[in-house]
Amino acid sequence: MHTIFKLTRAELTFILIDKTQLLEKNSDEDIVNTVATDCMCGDVNIFFSEDDETNLTTGEMEIMIAEETSRGRGIATESLWLMMRYAIENLKVDIFEAKILEQNIASLALFKDKMGYHERRFHEVFREHWLEYRLCDGADYRQKIVVNSQHAITTKYE
Repeated sequence: MHTIFKLTRAELTFILIDKTQLLEKNSDEDIVNTVATDCMCGDVNIFFSEDDETNLTTGEMEIMIAEETSRGRGIATESLWLMMRYAIENLKVDIFEAKILEQNIASLALFKDKMGYHERRFHEVFREHWLEYRLCDGADYRQKIVVNSQHAITTKYE
């Protein structure tokens, strides 16, 4: 489950809720009215920038699963797909990027192997892999986002 926490011109954050913990702690009737702060497990962020020459909008992705019991269960993967879908449908993002420290093997595997991001460069000074996912490289990139987030139901709140 995901809740939009903050929307500004330059940043968007989804607070992540561990669905398993939520279901363990509440009955079905209680879930609708529950403030799930005790089930928060992390967050996913996107920071926006626009290239003045190309007019392409880039969203730099960040993910953190803070609760160790919530790691390795697909929460990060699902959250990234949902954030990317929201960004292409509502914020017209053209390129997604991620900057990952070289020792963060789990995040590298997540972005490269599971998500399909490509290495743009390795930044020697920061010891970071700079990865990107370019929607302008073909319709398949957009379709992959839609397919991997098709289970989600989106609703606009008044």
